[in-house]
Amino acid sequence: MNKPVSKEALASGKKFRLWGNKNKEGLRRVQALRDIPTHDVKAGDLGGWLESKENLSQKGECWVGDEARVYEGAYVSGDCWVGSNAQVFSKACVLGDAWVFGNAEVYGIACVSDTARVHGNAHVYGYAQVYGSSIAFGNAHVFGRARVCGNALVYGCASVSDFTPVCSEHLS
Repeated sequence: MNKPVSKEALASGKKFRLWGNKNKEGLRRVQALRDIPTHDVKAGDLGGWLESKENLSQKGECWVGDEARVYEGAYVSGDCWVGSNAQVFSKACVLGDAWVFGNAEVYGIACVSDTARVHGNAHVYGYAQVYGSSIAFGNAHVFGRARVCGNALVYGCASVSDFTPVCSEHLS
């Protein structure tokens, strides 16, 4: 959905602003103030929901789209994308060129980075890290201090926990 943007807002040099009234969760829509070609976003487009401007970096090409929500001190930075109905909250981060989408949730002090993907109904939480070119999807849970890295795939109903590293393997 595209909404008009004033000349002043377009000239602000910022990538986005918070738009409209807060929803029942206290979140506001993000509105692009410049084109973000990496994610096919045009100036004026409305994206997902943020609790504050601090949830999304003004630098890079990162974007929160669709009905995705980022809140409770979570941070999105780099060129990453959080979309669909995904949620990133409770001080979690999404960095680099990572994507979090579908109904995925990233929370706690967890981080998804590099070119990693988290989607479907996957959950990444606690101090867990998903990075490299790894993918967590389906109903997978990555939690505790687990690390999923390299080209690893974690999917189905797999759970990776505690201090477990999974790198360049497949777990289902």
